[in-house]
Amino acid sequence: MKQTNGISTAVLATAMAAAAAPTMANAQDSSTVDISASTTYASNAFSEAGDDTDGVAASIEVAPAFQWSDQRSTLSLRGAVRYDQWIGDDESDLSGSAQLAANSRLDENTSIYGAASFRSSRRTLRDFLLGDGLALEDPEVVPPTFEVDPTFGDRFSRRTSAGISGGISQALSPTQSLSLGMDSTYNWAGGELEDYRTHGANMSYSQQLGPRSRLVVSVGGGLSDYDEREFGDSVYGNGFLGVEFDLSETGSFSINGGVGISDTDVPDGIDGSRTTFLANAQLCERVLNGRLCASGGRSLEPTLLGGASTVTNASFGWVTAPEGRDTFSFNARYSKVDSEIDLIDPTTLRGSEFVGLSARYSREVSSNLDLYLAPSFSKILDDTLDREANYQVEAGLRLRLGR
Repeated sequence: MKQTNGISTAVLATAMAAAAAPTMANAQDSSTVDISASTTYASNAFSEAGDDTDGVAASIEVAPAFQWSDQRSTLSLRGAVRYDQWIGDDESDLSGSAQLAANSRLDENTSIYGAASFRSSRRTLRDFLLGDGLALEDPEVVPPTFEVDPTFGDRFSRRTSAGISGGISQALSPTQSLSLGMDSTYNWAGGELEDYRTHGANMSYSQQLGPRSRLVVSVGGGLSDYDEREFGDSVYGNGFLGVEFDLSETGSFSINGGVGISDTDVPDGIDGSRTTFLANAQLCERVLNGRLCASGGRSLEPTLLGGASTVTNASFGWVTAPEGRDTFSFNARYSKVDSEIDLIDPTTLRGSEFVGLSARYSREVSSNLDLYLAPSFSKILDDTLDREANYQVEAGLRLRLGR
């Protein structure tokens, strides 16, 4: 019942955000449905410990996308449902994700947005490696983010997350702007001790420094609340000072630094407070007939381990522009989690470390049919369960319907 209530709340909140937007007279709309059928070989798809972990799966995925827009507003709905059946094994996985997002300019100086996201899967490491394609479709919308803690195995637990977010941006003058945002995320991981919710808010102020540079000051905070646990709840806050640069008409660079403070409920005799240096940087540019983005940072976030964990991450991605018959993309991700508290032993600090690589090559067979090949690699580096890396390759066909 908790999960159903969380999903209903997410959908309702986004519907209200969309309803706040002006009526889309003379709106343009588009709708597509991608249907994919594929075969996958994986050496350790579910991140198991042991030797007999490889397998072959047959999969089918349906991914619809709808968008309505006019001169002032955009409303979009995207999703995917995937079924994997492992041949010669009773294991299967039905996974799904969806995002509903809306943004609107109320006037020349004010814009608002709202978003709701949902994801459910038994292979969260795969989803994290391949990335959430729903997350960055609209740069004006900041959807809830679902981070993955690779400390726990995936095979016998389903990870489900649902979240809502919303915000407003106000131009104070030709050179100044202020934005406010809020978000809530619910996470279910198959056990009451691992289920938790987070609530957060942030405020950002931007001052133009020059034709292509801006000073950005931001503050934020939140709390995490774990179900049926006597420890692990946390309150945290952070502040950042940074600079953004427009390197060209198509490229940008941003960098910031700050401090995060957290206070976690822990057993008597353990210090639950922490002060952490935080920093983030991101570079995006169009190169080699495609778009390249590289980012890295250190943030303060709640995880299944409990408390507000320090997360160090780095990512690199490049995807070619949709021109000609061939497209190619490459992603590399690294994540390290240092927790204040251990779910099993509250007196011990615990961490996790993960690295992943993935690529995808697609060739157009006809106007609406593509053939694709997608190899990937993922590994939990500091694994106490001694799980082998996952070497995986997927080959399939994708049929696109609609316009």
